[in-house]
Amino acid sequence: MVVFRSTQIFEHSGCITSSRALKGTLTNEKIASFNDLAYKNVTKQRLKKKLDSRIMRNVEQIEAVEERIKKVVSTLNFDELEEEETPENLRTFTCALTTG
Repeated sequence: MVVFRSTQIFEHSGCITSSRALKGTLTNEKIASFNDLAYKNVTKQRLKKKLDSRIMRNVEQIEAVEERIKKVVSTLNFDELEEEETPENLRTFTCALTTG
């Protein structure tokens, strides 16, 4: 039988929880933390499943965009673009993040 760590903690905490509840010391914060322990694995699995399905739907779109980018880049003449640059343009249109 496979038992997750969060489930073990929650089961162990259940005894503590019931004894504290009987004493009246169970606060909303403690209830929230126990709830988090109980449902953390479930919500992570659900989120991972949702993200995986999105990735699978978008693979074709990503590949199509990459092909279009390759076509556009292959038509560019970088030598010609470099010759068109003036020293003034190079100073004016520099990226502040990468060259600053």
